Amino acid sequence: MTKSIIILSIFISVFMVNAFSQEIEENINTRLTNLYGDYLPYQTFFQNMKSYFANNDSTQISNIIQYPIQIIINDKKSNISNKKEFIKNYSKYITNTIKKAVKDQEYDSLFANSEGLMIGNGQIWFTGICKDDKCIKIEVKIIAINP
Repeated sequence: MTKSIIILSIFISVFMVNAFSQEIEENINTRLTNLYGDYLPYQTFFQNMKSYFANNDSTQISNIIQYPIQIIINDKKSNISNKKEFIKNYSKYITNTIKKAVKDQEYDSLFANSEGLMIGNGQIWFTGICKDDKCIKIEVKIIAINP
């Protein structure tokens, strides 16, 4: 009898955690859909970005940035106009603070508003960039890096 109760308790606990987890993810997906019309481009972008940062892949990271981009380092503004310039100074722009923020960020706890989605405490912001006049086609890009 006691063994059955323990097994039942474990089953209920696992079920509740999975249900709660699914509910949180559905909440972020619903929020993104309400804000931007579809969550999938942002979810895919986030997953890819995490992978690029985990692999310290400066080329892939440079491909997901909207240029020009302004990065403020030690109260000094740096305007990066292209991928080549970003890659050349990658270690200056992508600090350990940035890497940790990306590593620690979970999809279901992203902050999102009409301006975009925020990683960490604002270390990175990304959003959809319109690719046509009616903004039907978008490309998700990093729009701010704040080391």
